[in-house]
Amino acid sequence: MRTKGKLRLCNDGECPCLQIWTANHPVAAAESGEWGDSYPAIRLVGKSSFDMKAEPYIEHIYYGEIPLNIATADARHLVACWNAVEDAGGDPATLQAENKRLREALERLVSMKALATPKERSSEVKVRAIFARAALGKESA
Repeated sequence: MRTKGKLRLCNDGECPCLQIWTANHPVAAAESGEWGDSYPAIRLVGKSSFDMKAEPYIEHIYYGEIPLNIATADARHLVACWNAVEDAGGDPATLQAENKRLREALERLVSMKALATPKERSSEVKVRAIFARAALGKESA
């Protein structure tokens, strides 16, 4: 099961919350800022064994930071991909078949050396890079 229908970003991506919405409710949010793992821990506080006590706190391990502009682009990309599947009738297999058809057409063009001018070859490299990034699941922009 999955949520049906198209998605949208809160306030068309202008809101820093980066929530991804269905028609009625949020279903996800893109992360921005520092990211990592958090877990509960206990530390002993006090100057001597007579006044020592256990104090709970949250420990954070930070792995990196996601800039807001990157998180916004990621959220827009997720929404666009989801909506492309919806436009294909909600069937990911249909979208994959179209992707395969386009890839094969591009390969035929390249094998026929139909891209003769430097400008056309530059376009071919860009298209190949887009397909490669798509295959790796990375943003194409």
